Amino acid sequence: MKAGELVRASQVKEILRRVFSAIQQAGLRTALELDPTGQWPPETREIVENAIRTVLLKQVQAAEACLNEFGRSPAQPAEPVA
Repeated sequence: MKAGELVRASQVKEILRRVFSAIQQAGLRTALELDPTGQWPPETREIVENAIRTVLLKQVQAAEACLNEFGRSPAQPAEPVA
């Protein structure tokens, strides 16, 4: 496609799905990558995992705010392409 042309909504949706999934998986793997042998005290692991969950939640909220700026929340289905 050339600059200024429309893009396929299904392709953009799939790209966004993959990007957000990769971001989420990277966050969820962080504690394991930082402590691969499980040597941290349980309290430390809990603190790190809670911090990661907080970051992921803030990312979801930021994404929802961006989508809402375009008049659509992530819970709403995308409009079909004619």
